[in-house]
Amino acid sequence: MKKVMLFVTALLLSVTVNAAPLLLAEYTYGSYVTQEIVSKSGSTVSGKGDVGEISGTWFSSFDLYSDIDTYAIIEWTFSPRNGFETGFAGFSGELNFYNILESSAGTSKTGITSYSIVVPLLAGETYSVEILNATTSPLDYAVSISAIPVPAALFLFAPALLGLLGLRRKNAVAA
Repeated sequence: MKKVMLFVTALLLSVTVNAAPLLLAEYTYGSYVTQEIVSKSGSTVSGKGDVGEISGTWFSSFDLYSDIDTYAIIEWTFSPRNGFETGFAGFSGELNFYNILESSAGTSKTGITSYSIVVPLLAGETYSVEILNATTSPLDYAVSISAIPVPAALFLFAPALLGLLGLRRKNAVAA
């Protein structure tokens, strides 16, 4: 049994798990927004933007691509100079997902500071990660997208499962 456990431990330590590579591209349209890409490729990509003085609604969009089927965490962070009031957080492509974002009291003092979702990405598809129909006072925002390495969960689950099997065998031998 000790040899099996040592073999499994060595196997787990010798295998490295990398998250799927992502590619983020700027899709610029609209007004009142200045946006840029901070990190364009890798397992975590990010972009940021600045919303100046506005007299209407604004929107921001980035294109997201993965060459491997994976799940990703999309996190928007808002650093209000005055406050984020309302808008739609969007993820569109093969699957469309929109969620309404609103500050709790609708005032600039209680603006939204962050929002995140977990989404599936299919290989070869281009997705849009966007904020639509937003109303706000001037603010800075950032989006960070991280691929979730699904096989890593297996490597964390396997030792626990082997441990439980070992305890079961020990209890069977003791009985």
